[in-house]
Amino acid sequence: MRFIAVALQNYLRRDLAAFVADVNQRFGLADPGARDNAGEGAQSAGENPGSPRAEPAQAEPFITFAPDSSWPDVEELLSDNDITILFFYAACRDHASSRMSSGEALQTALREWRDQTEKLLAFLRDHDNRSIAAEALAVFEAPQAFYSLLSEACRLDSPPAPEHFAVKEFKPSEILLYMAQHAMERDEDLATLQNDLDRSSDLSRNGRPAILSDLAPAVLEERALLVKNGQKSSALEAALAAAEERNRKLVSQVENVLDATEGYCIKAMKLDVKLAKLETSLASARSENTHLKSQIKKTDARAKAAAGQLSAVHRSLSWRITKPIRGLKKAARLIKKDNMREQIELVRASSLFNSEWYLEQNPDIRSSNLDPVEHFVRYGGREGRSPGPEFSTTVYFQTYPDVQEAGMNPLVHYLRFGTEEGLPTPQSQGAG
Repeated sequence: MRFIAVALQNYLRRDLAAFVADVNQRFGLADPGARDNAGEGAQSAGENPGSPRAEPAQAEPFITFAPDSSWPDVEELLSDNDITILFFYAACRDHASSRMSSGEALQTALREWRDQTEKLLAFLRDHDNRSIAAEALAVFEAPQAFYSLLSEACRLDSPPAPEHFAVKEFKPSEILLYMAQHAMERDEDLATLQNDLDRSSDLSRNGRPAILSDLAPAVLEERALLVKNGQKSSALEAALAAAEERNRKLVSQVENVLDATEGYCIKAMKLDVKLAKLETSLASARSENTHLKSQIKKTDARAKAAAGQLSAVHRSLSWRITKPIRGLKKAARLIKKDNMREQIELVRASSLFNSEWYLEQNPDIRSSNLDPVEHFVRYGGREGRSPGPEFSTTVYFQTYPDVQEAGMNPLVHYLRFGTEEGLPTPQSQGAG
């Protein structure tokens, strides 16, 4: 016989997986002959040779955990006649309190448990001899009964069971458990469904939380006394009725408090979630602020270093010597910005440009029918042609090589800057 463990609720899966692994280890699955040895031990204790023996150990685990089984999957598992399904479920109050701790509304959690439980009861009725139901927390709190159940089903000696199994995932608060239990007891259908599940279950606590049983100790004591002594005196009955009335009022007061507290608990949980998000955002903003401050400090340091370097350059001898050259470059930038038409008109108005002389010295220009002034401004000056007999482009470029390197027209440069600076006119020596 093999078992497959199924968690009816998702939040039971991690704890159930760890529990199943512990059970497999304690039943000695590390030794493939463990179950054979258990059978031999049972025979040596006085069994008849013809008595049924434990099945031999198999390669697969004693209990296999099925983490993602849905109802159709579980039905399909039963196609193997050697498999028994172990259902682990949460009681109504445990399920509701667990879902409330995750922010779900109480009524939504109760409806969810109702649907799950109705499906489980139907399955247990249809497959009574192939399925076992156990309340998960009852098994975790007292595993001894579960070990005995497995030993009887498989005819094995039960290994020592732990006193309890530590639950890591499912730990609802007492106030949520009380709220869930109280809500269930007010719903007769849910209470009936829980009772049906307890009767169908092989292992369950089937008990009420202590906080509810403490509400009316006087009623319980007086009823026990009446049953024991067989007394039905009117005095005791009156006292019992008074105690029950007091208990009814207490229960009513508790119900009112629960109704008011439920909403506050849900609001508090939502506020906790919002607070956690805000704290995360604040931490991120602080980290980003620290990073920006560091970047600003680095930038300031680089700026100070660059300012120091620039100051040193300005004080250097090479900077002072190259000042005239920088002036020429500045002039070149200004000339380039001028409109070409303005430069042409500037040269045309100058007595230093002689159109007839320019055409005589450059017959190729005459044959092209180009405007001699425009040709000189656009091309001739850079080609080294002189504008007239009184201005030598060659001499000007030799005197001021930076003008030629900057690609400036020599006559335009002279008219804009040379006359202001009092530069002499470079006299032409024949054709330029």
